[in-house]
Amino acid sequence: MTEHLTRERLYELVWAKPRTQLAREMGVSDVWIGKQCRAMDVPMPPRGYWANLAAGAKARAKYRKPPLTYNLAQRIEAEHATAFEGLCGFVATNLEQPVPQIPSLAESVEEAAARYASIAQGLAASKRRGEHHPIVLRLLAEDERLAAESSGNSWRQPLYRGADGLYVLRVVDELAWHWTDCGFGVSASRGHDVTLSVSCGAHHTRFEVVATPAGQDLNVRGRGATALTFEFWLDRERDHWRNRGRQTPSLAFERSDKSLIDQMTRLLLAHWEKAFRASVTWRFDHAAQERGRAIRDAQQKARQERERQDAEARALLHRRQRLLVQAAAGLRRSDELRALVAAVEASASSNQLDTELVGRWKQWVLERADLIDLRTWSGLEVRRWLEAFDLGLSLSTREAGPSAGKDL
Repeated sequence: MTEHLTRERLYELVWAKPRTQLAREMGVSDVWIGKQCRAMDVPMPPRGYWANLAAGAKARAKYRKPPLTYNLAQRIEAEHATAFEGLCGFVATNLEQPVPQIPSLAESVEEAAARYASIAQGLAASKRRGEHHPIVLRLLAEDERLAAESSGNSWRQPLYRGADGLYVLRVVDELAWHWTDCGFGVSASRGHDVTLSVSCGAHHTRFEVVATPAGQDLNVRGRGATALTFEFWLDRERDHWRNRGRQTPSLAFERSDKSLIDQMTRLLLAHWEKAFRASVTWRFDHAAQERGRAIRDAQQKARQERERQDAEARALLHRRQRLLVQAAAGLRRSDELRALVAAVEASASSNQLDTELVGRWKQWVLERADLIDLRTWSGLEVRRWLEAFDLGLSLSTREAGPSAGKDL
C-alpha cells in the first residue's frame, strides 16, 4: 500500500482515520507516517482531534481540516505524476493487460512553462531579514579561500570582489531565494569549484551566473577588459576549453534588466518541461518494448514447450512400437523354437540319440520359448507389459500422421 503513495493520497488517509490504525493497515509504523507527512508537507490532525470527533462536539478552529496547499514545486510534481498514472500497476509479462498509451498533453512546452512562471510570479517572498542564501555564503567562502591562497599572478583569482562580481552575487542571491520560495531545492556542492544546482522532484539541474568579457571565460579574463556580458547557464558542460565556441548561454543580459529573475525561472521551467516530456515518451516506449520482449519470450517458451511435448510424444510412440514389435517377434520365435524342438526329438528318436542329453536341451529351449512367448506369461507379467505402454498419456497430433505406424 505504501507504493505510489502520492501527497494527495497521504493527505486523505491521515484525515480519514487515526494514525495508529492507519499504520497497522499499511504495515508501517505511525512514526513512518509522520515522517512522510513532514517530508511531503502534508498537514496532520492535531492532538485531541479524534477524541473531539468521537465526542461529537462542535469542531473548534484548531480541529478543522485544513486544505492541502501547493507551492510551485509540489504543483509541478503532482501534475507530472498524473502523466505516469497509466503505468501504475502495469506488468509487462501480463499479456492480457493492455499496453498503456502515451498521454496527450494539452499544453506545449512553452505554454506549460509560461503557466508555471506566472504561478512563480504570484508567490509572496519569504522574510529573509537581508541575509544571504546558503549557496551565496558557500560562494563567498570559496572566494575567501581563493583570496587567501592566490597571488597576483595566480591563474585563479577571487570572482566576487569587484562591482561586477557583487552584482553576480546579488543576482544569484535573488534567484536562489525566489526558487526556494517556489519549493525548489537549491544547493551548492562541497569542496573547490563550487557547483550550484536546483531540483524539483526527479529534475536536477546545474546552473551558474557569470560575468564574462566578450569571447572569454571569467577565470582567464584579461586585465584590460572592461566590456562585460552577464550570462545565465543551465547544465553547462564543465570542460569550457573543449566546448568553447560550441555552447551558448541560456540567457545573456544587461545589468539593468528588471525582469531577469522571471526570465531565468521561465528558462528553467522550460528546461524541466522538455526533460519531463522526453521522460514520458521514453517510459511509455520502454513499457511497449518490455511488452514486446515479454511476447517474444512467451512465444519462445511456447515453442520450446511444443518441441518438448513433440519429443516426448515421439519417444513414447517409439517405445510403444518397440514393445509391440518385440511381443510379436517373441510369439513367432517361440513357435519356431517349439517346432525346432519337435524336429530335434524326431531326429533323435530315429537316430537313437541319448535321451537324457536331448531332454536337457529340450528343457532349456522350451524355457527360452516360454520367456519370449506372451501366451505363457503370468497375469502380473502381462500387466507390467501393458503398463509400459503408458496408455494414460496422450500423443502429439503428429502421431496421427501417415508415418505413425510404419515401424509396425
